[in-house]
Amino acid sequence: MPQPVVSRAEAADLSTRFRVYQNVAWYRGDGAHAYVTELKAQLARCGVGGYDEGFDPVAEDHLGPDTVLFLRTYDEGDRYVGYVAAAVGHYLVVVMMSDSYLGAADLTTLNGLAGTAMSRAAA
Repeated sequence: MPQPVVSRAEAADLSTRFRVYQNVAWYRGDGAHAYVTELKAQLARCGVGGYDEGFDPVAEDHLGPDTVLFLRTYDEGDRYVGYVAAAVGHYLVVVMMSDSYLGAADLTTLNGLAGTAMSRAAA
């Protein structure tokens, strides 16, 4: 995977239920695009799916080109955190959401937060 020149991470609580993490990294050339391309390939090769523990690909290019939605499953697939990774120009935006009650991130809210982060990166 290409390495960023610089990155910044933040975390916040979204109500008492959800915890959200965001990392934005800046890459030279097409490094952000190359990162998402390789991430999609790794998820296709290694995604566990179903009731196993690991990474489960959900959707590609769902928020536009160079985006991917995937889950990190644990507790035999019963719990998961959601991730969106997106290349926006020279920026790689990754947003992760966890749920302290059900162990199942709200993917609609996650996609909305990722879309907002992508808009900020594009500005």
